[in-house]
Amino acid sequence: MGVAETLAGAYVDVIGADLKVGVPLVIILAVLLMRPQGLFGRAAVERT
Repeated sequence: MGVAETLAGAYVDVIGADLKVGVPLVIILAVLLMRPQGLFGRAAVERT
């Protein structure tokens, strides 16, 4: 997260120093939207 924040602040002119705090928030939201069960989610156990 820190590396992405620093690189975004340095290389993306639109973000700059003020908005680079929002970069980790966007990354976290993207991960939650793509993998809501988590990065290391397990299959649900079904008992009969």
